[in-house]
Amino acid sequence: MSHSTFSNRILWIRALWNGFLALILGFVLYMIPGIIIGLKMGFDLGPKMKDSPEVTTQIRETISKMYQENVMLMAGYIISTCLLILWRARVVTKGTGDKKLINGFLVGFIPALLGLLFIFTKGFNLISLVEIIVFIGSGLLGSTLQKKST
Repeated sequence: MSHSTFSNRILWIRALWNGFLALILGFVLYMIPGIIIGLKMGFDLGPKMKDSPEVTTQIRETISKMYQENVMLMAGYIISTCLLILWRARVVTKGTGDKKLINGFLVGFIPALLGLLFIFTKGFNLISLVEIIVFIGSGLLGSTLQKKST
């Protein structure tokens, strides 16, 4: 395939896959504090409380409360996913010429789609709306930051 033909293509599968990858990596980063606290609590409470279901219940309630009440964790999730989308959008749009905005939009589309699904299933909340706007915007921004191919 010649370079001129490749430079005007919309890379649907590649862009959507990279958006999904950014979403998964952002979610893994979001879950790391909960995993660390859960492990720490398990090692602390396990020897003290011989009742395994009680330890599990305490860990589950603590981590659930932490993720529900801590706005900084959600902000960290949005920022880390946004940065991952920027990175992946730059990679996908490299050499796509005039179609780079569409490709960048597609990278941000999958994470934004998840925010839209949360609005439909859990009801409207401001954080989901911010996620949608930021994820789409970061995909578009990542594609515009990509230098024009020669």
